[in-house]
Amino acid sequence: MQAITARTTSTVDGGFSLAATDLSDRVADLTASLPTQGVQNLLSQADKSVSSGTACPTDPFGAGDGGIAPLAPAVRYCWSDDDALSKEWIPQGITGVSDAQADEYWGTKRPVITSWYDDSTACTPAGTPACADKGVRLSFLDPATGKYRHVLLAYPYYNSYGHISYRAINIHAGGIAWYKYRLYVTDALHGLRVFDLRDILDLDPDRNPATNNSTPDGLSSDVQDNGKVGRQSNVWYSYGYRYVLPQVGSYDFVSAQYNSSAGTCESSGAPKASYLSVDRSSSPPQLIMGEYCTTDSTHPGNGRIGALPVDDTDGSLLATADGLVSVVGTYVLPVKQVQGASR
Repeated sequence: MQAITARTTSTVDGGFSLAATDLSDRVADLTASLPTQGVQNLLSQADKSVSSGTACPTDPFGAGDGGIAPLAPAVRYCWSDDDALSKEWIPQGITGVSDAQADEYWGTKRPVITSWYDDSTACTPAGTPACADKGVRLSFLDPATGKYRHVLLAYPYYNSYGHISYRAINIHAGGIAWYKYRLYVTDALHGLRVFDLRDILDLDPDRNPATNNSTPDGLSSDVQDNGKVGRQSNVWYSYGYRYVLPQVGSYDFVSAQYNSSAGTCESSGAPKASYLSVDRSSSPPQLIMGEYCTTDSTHPGNGRIGALPVDDTDGSLLATADGLVSVVGTYVLPVKQVQGASR
């Protein structure tokens, strides 16, 4: 890891402008249909444990690259073996309550959140319902207890019968940032997806996975079937996860997107949303969003970073004017393959 300095660009927009989309009506229908759970209760009922320090079975930081030894961590955590050794779920972004709250506490807890994407091609047996692409999940970790719990991300929609339902969100989730109640997740070629941590759906409130739960809408929920998701034949499914967090909105790039899923980046149009962080050095705070880029003879650019304003008065959404978010600063990176930025 090295410290680098980005250069301010001459264009104010730089392709970073975003248009807001609101899905709160759909989420309201979901929270009326299913019980909800708060982050503190979720953590108090966490079902998995990390190892820490010397109890980690191997050193996750290895010997370093290029003969340069890594810095010794102040603390380290290792997932339980079924997660640490899984080739299906790939960890990506990380954020925590220190981003979300100035006092660094969520009630009495200090949680950390990690995102993972599902590489369903590594799931066995391939082609079975249990190996469907489950999209993205989050891990909520309580460092004080070493306990954590997975939460499935979901996109709310109305099915062909007009009933509210949800489906998996198939994105890379390379960057996440938690500010107050909102969690922002990068969607590489589109912008940001937004989630409200007050809307965590609980499909097993009686904590007995062997029996289906009755739901407030008069249906039932099943957390044993790990091959189905959403409302199907009057039963709610979640790929076997107890908790589901529905998307409540998005911020989508306004400029044309000339990039593709390739590693290189175009120098004009909308950027890639590869990584994300909260900048508390400004008032109000800003989100720092940047793009990961490789280079070649036709794509020499190293990537761009943009600072997006938060509207602190409404509780953590981005600041908009006529539904648009305007970037407050853009920067050009001096080196390629940058994977994160903070300020």
